[in-house]
Parts: sequence; structure tokens; C-alpha cells
Amino acid sequence: MTDGHAFAESTLARAERGGFSGPAAGQVVLDALSEAHLHGLPSMSSEDLVDRCKSMGLVPPDDRAFGGVFLALANGGEIRRVGYTTRRKGHGTGGASLWALA
Repeated sequence: MTDGHAFAESTLARAERGGFSGPAAGQVVLDALSEAHLHGLPSMSSEDLVDRCKSMGLVPPDDRAFGGVFLALANGGEIRRVGYTTRRKGHGTGGASLWALA
């Protein structure tokens, strides 16, 4: 396990202790990707998926908890990273991941 994966998992665990539901967020991600696929969109950015979760009331104390949600779905073979795109958020950080159903 990389340091990044360990951080993602620990951030998600802290958020879940505070009432955030990682499984519920994971289901919203899967539903959003399924809906996008039905409309001809092959992928969605992590930022768009996080915004969708937050609009449904799934708001962790630290947005980095979503990294653990994506990691769990990817490790479970439900989604896969298909590329990167320009970020709308963040200051000088790397590109946002693009996710698709596996």
C-alpha cells in the first residue's frame, strides 16, 4: 500500500467516525457514472463526482475522505481511472482524475 492509499483510507475512516457514510457516497458515485454513461458520457471527473455527493448531503469534515471512496470502488473493480482533466478547484495541484465504470 502506498502512502497515498494509506492516507485516503485513514481520512475516510476518520470521516466515517464523524457520521459520513463512505458506502452511501460510493453508491452516489456509481449512480452518477451510470447516468453519465446512459447519456453518452464515458467518464466524470472526481470533482464533479464529489460535488454530486455533496449535493445529496454527503459532506465529510474533510473532502479528502472522497479519495478513500474512489479507492475502495477502484479496488473493488467497480470503477477505473481513465485519465485526468484540468482541475476547477485547488491551487497549483495536479489534474483531477477521470473515472468510469469498470
